[in-house]
Amino acid sequence: MSSEQGFIISFCTILLVGIASPGPGFLVTMKNAVTYPKSVAMMSVVGIATANSLFTTLALGGFTFVLKEPVILSTLYILGGTYLLYLAYRLFRIKPMNDIELNTLSDKRDCTFKSGFILQLYNPKAILLISSAVSVSIPQDINISISVIMISMAFIISFLWYGGIVMIINYQKIRDYLLIKIHLVNKLSSLIIFFMAMKIYYSAVQLI
Repeated sequence: MSSEQGFIISFCTILLVGIASPGPGFLVTMKNAVTYPKSVAMMSVVGIATANSLFTTLALGGFTFVLKEPVILSTLYILGGTYLLYLAYRLFRIKPMNDIELNTLSDKRDCTFKSGFILQLYNPKAILLISSAVSVSIPQDINISISVIMISMAFIISFLWYGGIVMIINYQKIRDYLLIKIHLVNKLSSLIIFFMAMKIYYSAVQLI
């Protein structure tokens, strides 16, 4: 195995372990998979995967040095925590399925490429995960071809993981069961994301 192959495997392993850890992306993807058809839910997945590719590009371009500044990092935490609070509020306010019409055009605004991209863009944990994966795995003299592979793998791994969640949960029997419980799922997800936001705010305060 060449050193370049080792770098790629190391990066992919760290990224996969981090992505597989439950977080806002997982909770929102699960909700979307229950609420919408696969074709709609997958658009949000593409947005999340694209954001992770962007983070990888920035990290390879030296963005990790910016994150070493406490003021910048704390600002990032505050912005991310605020967005998660907004997301938690939106999930908490969703009406039970028997009170709304499924898959209306107005509902689909919460399950688009843009919504998935913004969700991940404001997720400071994702930024730090990918920055760490790059800094740990990649040498200073990395060439362009390896960089392109890393960026592509960030998209592919993210797409396969979150897309797999959509495919499994959207299976008819699983989806039918979860649709009955979706109001409870939304409330629980809202609570979990709220505590995630509080934890992020706490991290921001620690940096000040």
